[in-house]
Amino acid sequence: KEEIKKRALPLIIPPATKLLKKKRFHKIRSNSDGYPGDIPLAMPLQEDSTSSSQENQRIVHHKIDVERIAILDSFAEPLDALIEVDDIDDAFPKFEKLLADLSSVIQEHFHLTKTNSSQSKKPAASVASKAFDPQNAQAVQKLYKWNRRRCIRNIVNPNFSRCPAPKENIFSHFKNSWAPPKSNYNLPLSPNLDLPPVIDFMSPETIASSLQGCENSAPGPDLITYHHWKTCDPRCFILSKIFNICLKFKSIPSEWKISNCILLPKKGDPALLENWRPITLSNTIYKLFSKCLARRLQDWCEMHEVLSPCQKGFTPFDGVIEHNFVIGQHLEAARRNHSQSFLVWLDISNAFGSVPHDVIFSAMANAGIDSEFIELIKNMYIESSTKIFSNEGTTDPIPISCGVKQGCPLSGILFNLSINHILQELQKNECSHSILAFADDLVLLGKDKE
Repeated sequence: KEEIKKRALPLIIPPATKLLKKKRFHKIRSNSDGYPGDIPLAMPLQEDSTSSSQENQRIVHHKIDVERIAILDSFAEPLDALIEVDDIDDAFPKFEKLLADLSSVIQEHFHLTKTNSSQSKKPAASVASKAFDPQNAQAVQKLYKWNRRRCIRNIVNPNFSRCPAPKENIFSHFKNSWAPPKSNYNLPLSPNLDLPPVIDFMSPETIASSLQGCENSAPGPDLITYHHWKTCDPRCFILSKIFNICLKFKSIPSEWKISNCILLPKKGDPALLENWRPITLSNTIYKLFSKCLARRLQDWCEMHEVLSPCQKGFTPFDGVIEHNFVIGQHLEAARRNHSQSFLVWLDISNAFGSVPHDVIFSAMANAGIDSEFIELIKNMYIESSTKIFSNEGTTDPIPISCGVKQGCPLSGILFNLSINHILQELQKNECSHSILAFADDLVLLGKDKE
């Protein structure tokens, strides 16, 4: 022990705070006592006018005039006329012609060229030569900067290929899947609710906020991306005029109803068309318009408590944690009380693609949504069609007469409204949960089989 004490470092105990204050007082006391002296303090230095003016000149920063792209300015006046004047002959056809010219101007400015359907048919060798290499760091960084979702998808599945099924089989399969239902599925109408309209005007600020949140994705048939809109109309003045004209006429241009479609593989045998998920590639201006409508409709439903609290899909809240907690509490209560507990998970086949359009519109009316907004949504679904990409080129246009549009921002909230009456009927006014829903994933909870 003595040897260990000798080798050990001495223990240093810091002085107490009271002792430190006492030492500091003794140090400054000698300077505070005694005669202050006769030497006056020096006068403060006078500022040099020349130096101050030079400093002010250095602080001034002149703004740099950045050249603004003004290719859409000529469309502002005719668009304003369509909004303000009500007695224009053939107003909506003229609006569609104006939008076609506007799209042509953007395509010409950015040198966007459409490929023919015959050119879209690529041999397998050319597709393989352009396969994504996840080991190429430069290619990964470039793709991640441009499109994060596509980058992750290519890393997970670098050997992605299009559906190997013949074009005719793809056409017939999805034509039958999206065919109108043979039976009438209109919901019984509930008493009319006196609620305010969903939307009557779109401000440029609202559209700009939605546009800034749009990530780069594959463009639609017009080849115009979100980046092009941010460049041509960064403050969304032209876009706000276009969208408000659509609200005024409760219609959208026919070009917005035409889309392309790609098939993404799901789990299972890729030879079966049921194992391929269709993703619609619509024009970005249509998706931006739908996103603004979806945001407003979501806020409206939350404000008036339209949707069942059992539904957590397509909501701005993290409902997965809440649902897991409810299921855990349900099982824990059964263990604690030594009672039975039953949970049933439901997997609805082709849930989004099998919702009849009449059910969507009836559910919106039962929720108290105004007729003008419902008429606009009806117009967005009427005569909608898509072309599916295959190894043999694109298919003929396939009418979408059933189901919500995959890839459309409005589809989530419309699907929730379509099945909302089922959730409310099962849950009713029970204190404990009888059903949990996350979009089309449903869980039934009960204490007995009945």
